[in-house]
Amino acid sequence: MEFGTKSKSEILKMACEISCNIQNSGKEPIFVCVGSDKIVSDSFGAIVGDLLINKYNIPARVYGNLNFNVTKKNFDEVFSFLKDKYPNSYIVIVDSSLSELEDLYSIKVNNCGCFVGGGFNSVKKISGDMSILACVNMVGCNNLMFLKGCKLKSVLNMASVCAKAINLSFSMPKI
Repeated sequence: MEFGTKSKSEILKMACEISCNIQNSGKEPIFVCVGSDKIVSDSFGAIVGDLLINKYNIPARVYGNLNFNVTKKNFDEVFSFLKDKYPNSYIVIVDSSLSELEDLYSIKVNNCGCFVGGGFNSVKKISGDMSILACVNMVGCNNLMFLKGCKLKSVLNMASVCAKAINLSFSMPKI
């Protein structure tokens, strides 16, 4: 499902979607927040990870933040570690993505994994059980150029909305 980032009702709807997906899995969630602060638009996941750990202290494991980046370079290693150490977990990938113009600055919650590294034209296999993707800029022939062209304020706003929704998802009634 796709959510805007401007209203409280959108945050609540996003929280409900996240909560339902996690509850339906019957497993403990682990949030893998992918990104690095070296490129503004790629920092979405790392910023969300920082907020989940330092501001909200959510009752779930969080891997990836501004101090420890999970990126395309170490993703396979981190993912393998998580699958070995927590084999019955529900892995939620939080990452930035490129999109079409009409989806720009929205956040998509998918009840399936996602491709990691697409913005750098080095797509890895689909990973995770659920994905939360911020549409930070438009897809184009040179994705790296588009990744570099995003405003920090937009990324910070989307990260704040996403972290609030994830935090709220833990206070949703059990279904």
